[in-house]
Amino acid sequence: MVDHVGLLSAFGLIDAGYRQAVQVMEEGGLDGSTSDPDFLVATGSEELRADIPVLRHDGKLNPNGRHMAQQPIELILLKQWASYLALPVWLIDDSGNLLYYNEPAEALLGVRFEEAGEINADQLAEHFHTTRLDGKPYPNAELPIVVALVGRVPSHDTVRVRGLDGVWRILAITAFPVEGQGGRHLGAVAMFWETHDS
Repeated sequence: MVDHVGLLSAFGLIDAGYRQAVQVMEEGGLDGSTSDPDFLVATGSEELRADIPVLRHDGKLNPNGRHMAQQPIELILLKQWASYLALPVWLIDDSGNLLYYNEPAEALLGVRFEEAGEINADQLAEHFHTTRLDGKPYPNAELPIVVALVGRVPSHDTVRVRGLDGVWRILAITAFPVEGQGGRHLGAVAMFWETHDS
């Protein structure tokens, strides 16, 4: 069995908080193996997983208090990569669930990711309202991130988005699908920035 924690730690891709959380899990009698540095999912039976608090990489509880499925290494590395960028980045899995957005995105979305946490696909539209530039509804199926996810092709558009702070912003969004080795469809990434086009 590959020691993902050791491997990612050796390359400096996970921090001390994550290693500490794994150690806490190991001391509790669990093996702590995981492929997700943001949310620890204990291995073993579903009953064991249900009894384990969901921890973030900093050792704090996930604000949504729910377990997300283990994630492929490509998504883990994309989250790590995005955390170093100055450009806002949004990452979703193959089911459309929000997995992560970076610190530059927080300013445009009106809430820190640590406060929002991972969000299920069916709840995203409730959190982030999107319209066309003229204020007319923007069909979810036409959003660049959805086109990239479902159509597996890059997509770009400019939209109005109301963040969780209630402020409307005009955002240019470019999204592309995430394909893993062997043609595995893993999700999609969107990069976006505020623009003053109207």
